[in-house]
Amino acid sequence: MSSLGLLSCSKNEFENQIERMDPQELPNVMASIIAEMDREQAQFDSLSSQLNLLTDQSSAEFKQISTELIKSQNRLSTLLDRNMFCFNVHKHGKESVKPPSIVTKDTKPTSALTESPPHDSTTATAKKKVVKVTRKVVTRKVDVNSEGLDPQLKSIMESRKKMIKDYGKTSNANQEAVEPSISKSKSGNAYGAVPASNSATSKVTLSTANGHVNKSNSSTTLVNSVQTELPVSSVDDVILAHTADGLEIEGSSDTDTVSSAGGLDYTFDFHSADFESEKVKERVFMRDWNPIKVLKELYSVKLAKETTPLHSNNVVNMESYLEQLPIGKKKTTLLKTWKRIYCVAKDGILYMYKSKNKESGSSSYLSIMGGVVEDLSNKMIGIDDKRGHYMMVRCASDSDYRDWLRSLYTQIKCSPAINYVRPSLADKPHPSNVVVVDLGSCSIRAGVLSNTATYPQLFYPCVTALSPEGRRVFGFDSYIPSNRANGLHYPVTATKKVDKYRINVEILYDLFTDIFNRLDVVPSECTVMLSTPHNFSSRLKEELLRVLFIQMKVKAVNIVNQSLLTPYIYSATSGVVVDIGERIDIVAITDGYLVDGGSIRRSFGGSRITDNLNSSLMEYRLFTPVEHLVARLIKEKTCFVSQDYEDDLLECMGDNSLCEATVDLEQFDFPEGAHLRLITVDSARFKAPEGLLKSELLGVDSQTLPQLIKEVITKCPMDLRREMWQSIYLSGGTTLIDGFPEGWRRNSKI
Repeated sequence: MSSLGLLSCSKNEFENQIERMDPQELPNVMASIIAEMDREQAQFDSLSSQLNLLTDQSSAEFKQISTELIKSQNRLSTLLDRNMFCFNVHKHGKESVKPPSIVTKDTKPTSALTESPPHDSTTATAKKKVVKVTRKVVTRKVDVNSEGLDPQLKSIMESRKKMIKDYGKTSNANQEAVEPSISKSKSGNAYGAVPASNSATSKVTLSTANGHVNKSNSSTTLVNSVQTELPVSSVDDVILAHTADGLEIEGSSDTDTVSSAGGLDYTFDFHSADFESEKVKERVFMRDWNPIKVLKELYSVKLAKETTPLHSNNVVNMESYLEQLPIGKKKTTLLKTWKRIYCVAKDGILYMYKSKNKESGSSSYLSIMGGVVEDLSNKMIGIDDKRGHYMMVRCASDSDYRDWLRSLYTQIKCSPAINYVRPSLADKPHPSNVVVVDLGSCSIRAGVLSNTATYPQLFYPCVTALSPEGRRVFGFDSYIPSNRANGLHYPVTATKKVDKYRINVEILYDLFTDIFNRLDVVPSECTVMLSTPHNFSSRLKEELLRVLFIQMKVKAVNIVNQSLLTPYIYSATSGVVVDIGERIDIVAITDGYLVDGGSIRRSFGGSRITDNLNSSLMEYRLFTPVEHLVARLIKEKTCFVSQDYEDDLLECMGDNSLCEATVDLEQFDFPEGAHLRLITVDSARFKAPEGLLKSELLGVDSQTLPQLIKEVITKCPMDLRREMWQSIYLSGGTTLIDGFPEGWRRNSKI
């Protein structure tokens, strides 16, 4: 069902569709309704702001906006009612939403979820849900804490809690419910761990027998497994706890599958931190689909298009000896006198060396692009880079003075793009035999250091799976149907705690072995340069070093912050790095070092944009991790940042076809029944990316991206702020969305 259909169909049509729907799709429908509510709330707030600006209440515009506000409020109410209906069907079954029977003095109302008494084992076995635990048994400790949630979602959660609490009051304590009842721990936490002493709590006992389900007064027996016991909460308890960000895991296990007779089947990856997402079982006709063509499209390495010439014919490069006063000085003093140096002006940068032999001594440089050159008397020239640096030089002769003036006037007009690094696809390896690895939560990039800048030789998703033979595979091979049937696992996971990552250290050795094998290098003969996210903890780095030194036996390792490497792409060493991948990292750097306290991280980024876009594509059912690749491909092909969001939004409200885009996916060989040949995207093309600039559109309580950048710069010392404002560098795949730099400037008013 599309998000548009959630509003357009009547109440009866909606309820009939929900009742006919497969139970395993209901959580996704509820998630889409909540996302639609977030967007509708943002639309309501926008209309309210516009209405407050109008003073003439009799104007046609005032009446039109007022009408739209009423419609928006009605849509919000409808969505909330329908979300509660979906939850009621998912929690209590289809019978619970039917009209109640007539109650007389001779009849006693009973709960639709209660069973016949325990002594009727045949009926109880037929109605009892089956809880199937694969691999190792895990005790789940649930602690719901709704602080910090979106108010809309918090309200829905409170309604769900009240519904479950009311149901608990009407249930007979001596009867056993179809699902294990939700208990309250002694400490007062709702949905807490099930106490072993509670006689009304269901237990699951696994024993070795013939595979039948037997039921006693207080326990359910699942046979043909390992003999053990564990408390079990219902599926909705786990979903609700995950929504509230309070799930804790004890023990080590790979996958826990909870199934019901109604076909509800969830698979949770216990290695993914804090249960970042709920994994939905693949549809039958998609299980044999190989997404290799989609992966190749997403992870293809292409040369960037040249937008500026490599060299300008108007730039005059020059080099010779000059006399220089210290930076910032405009006159000589007893201690600060003229010093003879060798200067080279090239492509907008003035390099300074101790002697003509450039390799014999240390050097410094001054970027003078966009600066000002002053013609002073007595063969002296003043150079202001407009970033807080001023330098005065003196020439040896009149001819040198005229030549340097002419050269410097052309240097300040250079485009910064001239000095950007322009990598090639391949080059001869550097004799130092250095392997560069960029380790991220979404993808891995790796290659052997070359004599010139090159693109990485390896670029593939950071995901792994087990083959039917038990061999661990990485990258594209993980998505082969026979491999992903055993479950996809992500070695590097960004937790919901903004400042933490989680790595499965048990597979690090296999991961690096796979990288070295693909590059065809011997680990013991090479040096490794490892690029990691900004907030990798010291403990994680110790584990990486332990694997590389002790197990891989490499010669040396250099772990570098990803943010510190970004300015080198722009031939710079100072500035603000805005890295937007799956998350947002904003870091201030001066002379190659991090500014103390000058960094901000946010847990939303490219993945949230994809999820937001996917919620508008509900009719295509892109729910599973494999289908999520299709949503990501659609994002990269259709999304853009609007240059006038309000105007584009009003234009699409008048005629939605003006902003639609259709993606032809015929080449990706989808199976019959997938209905993914052609996908049409509406105004979500620019609504989803706009969430980076207006965070309320993503449903997150956070500052906007321009506000975050401003906060980082204000944390820098006063003498660095001008340079930081003039040196903002973008990195990360999300910043490649069409129109992103221009949209950021528009919202930043720069």
